[in-house]
Amino acid sequence: MERQSDLAARCALVVAMLDDEQAWQLGAAERHAYTSALARLVPGSATADQLRQVALYYHLDHRQVQALAHTADAHHHEAWRAWVAQVLPILHHAGLAQTDDAAIDADDLAQVARAALARALPNFRYASRFSTWSRQVVVQSIQRYLRDMRALKRAARPLSLDDDARFDAPLDAAAHPETLAHARLLADLIEAVLREQPDARLALIFRLWAIDDLRVEEIGRRIRLSQPQVRSLLQRCREMLRHDPRISTWLSC
Repeated sequence: MERQSDLAARCALVVAMLDDEQAWQLGAAERHAYTSALARLVPGSATADQLRQVALYYHLDHRQVQALAHTADAHHHEAWRAWVAQVLPILHHAGLAQTDDAAIDADDLAQVARAALARALPNFRYASRFSTWSRQVVVQSIQRYLRDMRALKRAARPLSLDDDARFDAPLDAAAHPETLAHARLLADLIEAVLREQPDARLALIFRLWAIDDLRVEEIGRRIRLSQPQVRSLLQRCREMLRHDPRISTWLSC
């Protein structure tokens, strides 16, 4: 394994070479800062080409990343305003800007994306341009958010499966972002309860129905069961969840 001092020396060499080659005109203190950052960002096994690429991306993007990450930075709020302004164009391009849920608007999506980026920032390693990486964070976070919002309408009231007609349509519970964490935990608890059952189809059917938002007909096609069989298994889920003390405790809180 390469010693940290050896890695630092390699990083210093790469920074010096790029500074001269690209005419960055770094001072001695800046070269040292670049070298220290690069040594933290790359593993000891990094090749010369990988070191060079990370150093290039770091030079191009580190000021923006630092402004976003540190509230004390003089450009912190300006950096976030500029970044948030890019969220909707990214979502439009990905086909995620329009939803069929009136409870979700553009501001909701922008705030979800902002929160996701703030959580992910410490993991950014300059393996790509920040714009490319943050675009992926936006798209993945909104995809997850929209999926959770659909699941919320079902998972938030998992025991309301009494009427057959309601198996085939999402519940009409109002959706609010602040309830998502509660719904996710409840969905996880329900799935854990169902996974304890000998019939593995129960947990799968619950996930397809509540999380993936599939209708009974679609579930039946996917797992090769008739609609009556799917309904019967969903009914068994209802009975198990109704009588499980963990679910009862959760719902009574």
